[in-house]
Order: sequence, then C-alpha cells, then structure tokens
Amino acid sequence: AWPITILAIALIFMFFRPILPFRPNLPVEVGLTHRGSLEVVQKVLKEKPILGTGPESFVINYTKYKSPVINQTAFWNVRFANPAGEIYSVASDLGIVGLISFLLVLLLFVFKAIKNLVRTVGEGDNILKQFLEIGLFAGWLGLAVGIFVYPLNISLMFVFWLLFSIYLAESSVFKEKIYNLRKSPGILLLASFSFVIIIVLMVGFIYIQGTRFVAEIVYKNGLNLIQAKGDLDNGINKIIRATVINPYEDRTYQALSQLFILKLNRDIQLTNLTQQQ
Repeated sequence: AWPITILAIALIFMFFRPILPFRPNLPVEVGLTHRGSLEVVQKVLKEKPILGTGPESFVINYTKYKSPVINQTAFWNVRFANPAGEIYSVASDLGIVGLISFLLVLLLFVFKAIKNLVRTVGEGDNILKQFLEIGLFAGWLGLAVGIFVYPLNISLMFVFWLLFSIYLAESSVFKEKIYNLRKSPGILLLASFSFVIIIVLMVGFIYIQGTRFVAEIVYKNGLNLIQAKGDLDNGINKIIRATVINPYEDRTYQALSQLFILKLNRDIQLTNLTQQQ
C-alpha cells in the first residue's frame, strides 16, 4: 500500500501542481524539445546515416544543424549538450546501425525477461528469487523508458547496464552450457592463452587509466596552488608535470597556455628586472 500511496501523491504533484506554503522555489529546467532533437537527428542521418558522428557529439551536431529560428530567441547562444531523450543521442552518435542494434538489444531483453518471469511465476517454487527478478527488471524497465523521454547522465546509464547484467547473471534467461576443457588439449591451450592476453590487457588498461588519474591529481594540485595561494610559478610547474604524465589531455595544454600568458603579463610589470631577464 505504501508504494501505491507515494505514487499517487507524486502523480498529483506532477499533473495538478498544488501550491504549498513550504514549497521551494526551484529553478526552471531549460532543455531541447523532442521536435528540435528529432530535427537535428534527421539532418545528421542524412549526412552520416551508417555510423553517425561518434560518441558524445550531439552538442556539435546541435550547433551545426539547429533551426535558424532559435537564433531569433533568447537561446541563440545556448549549446544544448543533451537532446530531449537519450534515444536521440544514440541515433545521432551511432547512426542507423547503432540505433537498430540498441533497439534490438532492448526488445530481445524485454522478450526474454517477460518470458522468464512468466515461467518462474508459474513454477512458484522460489518466491524470493521471483521478487528479486521482478525488482531488477522493474528498475531496468523504468530506466529503459526514461531513455526515450529524458537525457540520462553517466550514473543512470551505469545503473541501466548494471541492472541489465545482474538480471542476466541471476536469472535463468539463457540456458547454462558446460564445457570440459580437459577433453581437448587444443581448447585448453587456447583458453589459457586467452586468459593471459586478457590479463595483459587489463594490466595495461589499469596502467593507462592510473596515469591519467595521477595526472588529474597533479593538475588539480597545480590549480589549487594558483587559485588558493597565488603561487603561479609552482602551479605552472605542477601543470607541466601533468602534461608529462598524460600528454594526451588537450585541456591541460589550454590551461597551461593561458597561465603562460598570465605569467608573461605579470613579469612585464616587474620593475626590478635586469635587461637580460
């Protein structure tokens, strides 16, 4: 009864919007409409229909393909990084191939999950497992519907695929298959070699991500020295070190170039410098 009561109260506030004396004054959320998102996606698919324009490129696509009518409004200089629904971002970033693949994964999972839930409810042998599967599927389905009506951030997308994988691991959607590697020396050798390759790749991935993480820490320490303590020289040295640790982050070079200009302007104003300095 409690979840139904909370849902009813939430629906009342969503559709009727009652005015309460203690209601906080929340800011208005401005976003792109579904029609505007669809117009951008249509223009992207006309130019690059197969694979789209690449991950996280909707903000570029919006800047390039937005309607000229927007330039006559107050939002002429606003760059919307997200569409009205995450599905528009999938279509523009991954193209027709990515969109169809994504929709097929959703439809196949929904079909398999509903079929599995009907079968397990009919058996009625393990009530706890049924509640767990229903809860996992309901949470995933809510996020799946949200993909079509709202832009999802990295946290929601992580939970979406996490629930997806946990449900597959916990339920009996797919039949279990067992392979005996001892009966085939060739398969055993191939499996051992594959595990070695996977371990090497994981170690390399951890090393690369670790260096990037360390570079971000050094970069942040450099900014703290400049902003909090006003130590421009040591802050620049820290950021230079960050570029050495991770030379593939363009944001660090941009900040460093601005700091060099700031240092140059500061040194020009010094009066106790020699001609050589």
